[in-house]
Amino acid sequence: MTIRHRQLQGFSAALALLGGLLAALLAPAPRGQAQAIGTPTPTQGAPASGPDACEPNDTLLAPCALPSEVEQAGLNFADGSPDVFSFFFKGGRVYAITAASSSGADPSLRVFRAADTGAPVAANDDAAPGSPDAAVQVAVPADGWYLVEVTNRAPGDMRGRSYTLAARSSAAPATPQQAATAGDMLENNYDAQHAARIGWGVPYDLSLLCPEARPGACRAGDHDFLLLPAKRGVPLVAATYDLGPGADTSMVLYRPDAAQSASPAGWRAVAGNDDIAPGRTLRSQVELTPDWDGDALLVVAASERRDPPAVPAALGPAGRYRLIAGSPALAAVRAVLDAQDGQPATPVATPAAPLATPAPAASSVAAPAPGSGQSDAEEIIKEACTSGAAVVARDGAAFYAAASPASPRRLLASYPRGTSVALLGACYLGWVKAQPAGSVTPGWMFAPIWRCSKVVALPAPAPRQPQRPRPPRRPRARCRLCALRQHRRPCPRPRAARRSASRCAW
Repeated sequence: MTIRHRQLQGFSAALALLGGLLAALLAPAPRGQAQAIGTPTPTQGAPASGPDACEPNDTLLAPCALPSEVEQAGLNFADGSPDVFSFFFKGGRVYAITAASSSGADPSLRVFRAADTGAPVAANDDAAPGSPDAAVQVAVPADGWYLVEVTNRAPGDMRGRSYTLAARSSAAPATPQQAATAGDMLENNYDAQHAARIGWGVPYDLSLLCPEARPGACRAGDHDFLLLPAKRGVPLVAATYDLGPGADTSMVLYRPDAAQSASPAGWRAVAGNDDIAPGRTLRSQVELTPDWDGDALLVVAASERRDPPAVPAALGPAGRYRLIAGSPALAAVRAVLDAQDGQPATPVATPAAPLATPAPAASSVAAPAPGSGQSDAEEIIKEACTSGAAVVARDGAAFYAAASPASPRRLLASYPRGTSVALLGACYLGWVKAQPAGSVTPGWMFAPIWRCSKVVALPAPAPRQPQRPRPPRRPRARCRLCALRQHRRPCPRPRAARRSASRCAW
């Protein structure tokens, strides 16, 4: 065989080998073995030794966005730094976040709100004793972005070791432990950006308990931020009442102010109150007439700026309170305010025609029965106060026979808004002695129901003119003759006549 023939045979074999290689490269992969490009999911073989597809995601400022409701496998700590991921969670759901590893990694979890990374809302290292997996549950009140930080706690080289991350939601309620510390239905309204909106005339059952069980979550106690409507020229009142054991509320009302930079930014305080009647109640109440339309911000917090104290279980949950807000002319608001003053919600009759002086609503009050023990022992003037004139600021103002009445039987009448009242200069525990226009007798009314119109000293009563002494009566100069005329003598002098009345008639 010639040399040229041998060269041709070698060239043919090389061409056949090259054709086989091309056919193998161009043939389609078997079904089930295709790999998605650009995802963090590795092959089912040995874990990758290099960084995963989400790197670099080492800080809260540079997270890797992942979808919820699916499992993200093949993540690792090959670069030795924590991994940070961002999720968009929907409000009204509870999200279970898990980080699991079966290859030697030991992940731990911390969850932050993207808008507030100062402190985590949930954290966990080991979901159960002896397990390296981490798991937390987060109740989401409103739609928003959350950050999940995963840190490895296992020692050694992490190359070739991976973990799986998942965030799945559920409409089921939180665990009993979370439910016991969930605060109230409006949580978590911890700042102006997360303020809960409330309506007028609606009673809300709320709580001063911190909604998070994590120690130090509410450093200055629970603060409830609430938005409510404000109408220009319409009086607005907000009041806490029915305070539970350990509850002591304080409140501040804000109006919008874009120039305000102090916290809460964009709002300026216009009214506030701690105890509406210091020493008698711990409830709070603010009232004003807005000069703007839009929203008002109401902040209710514990007066001591800390969690309520522990109370016996028989008394119920600690720190609970009720709140109502709106115009004081609303029936629901008026009933609550009247009840807090210790006065029944008495309807006031509307006169058929306008009167120059509003007349008190009819009320029949029985007089104290003789020997009933009811006396004026409550009529005690402890201090002197302003004299002058005032106007009743709300309907149904009660007029009592005694200050701080101990019995409804002390009620004399109730007066409508606008009634003129004369202040008589005596006070007792917030009650002021007064005489409404048209009343023939003075009585006592609670001071917060008035609006002063004129503070002056009442005119002193005119001094009584001294009576001129009557001149002494002169004795009668003449008297009748003694009956014993036969004696022919004058009657005796008057003193002697009294002694001898049996013998001489005058």
